[in-house]
Amino acid sequence: MLIINQIGAAVFTAIATALIAVIILEPSNNKRAIHSESNWRSELLKLCWIKIITDEDILKLRSLVSPYFKDKQMSDGNILDIDNVIIEFCQTYYQNLFKKDIEKISLEFRVLARTLLKYDWNYSQHKDAEEYNEELLENLQSFLKKEDEKLLKKYSREDMPTV
Repeated sequence: MLIINQIGAAVFTAIATALIAVIILEPSNNKRAIHSESNWRSELLKLCWIKIITDEDILKLRSLVSPYFKDKQMSDGNILDIDNVIIEFCQTYYQNLFKKDIEKISLEFRVLARTLLKYDWNYSQHKDAEEYNEELLENLQSFLKKEDEKLLKKYSREDMPTV
């Protein structure tokens, strides 16, 4: 009887350990698997190296973010999210690229693509990614303020554009 109890305890411990490991590791494994299968990061990285953008490049960037505006309140009351900024950028400049502004717009495009890469990297590497990404968005906001005020307007639910 003692041997059966010892075997039962060992089996129970092994099963419990395996379940705990699966519960802890599964969420991060799913996220990594999705990105590795979809080549999402590699497509985004290609966009970071484009010197002069075209409408096709804008559509590629737009396809890599959420299809809808996010209603996420920041500490200052803005609804500023990386996806929202990229959506606004794409809506502003798609079929509105002018030769005189193309270098400035291309720079903004590359900065947005790199920021999105860093934003995603923070989520995959840091437990407190929200804090890292809020700082990242503040830095993006100050860069874009210098470049283009139009992309940083404050949204309320009533005036959010639809996609």
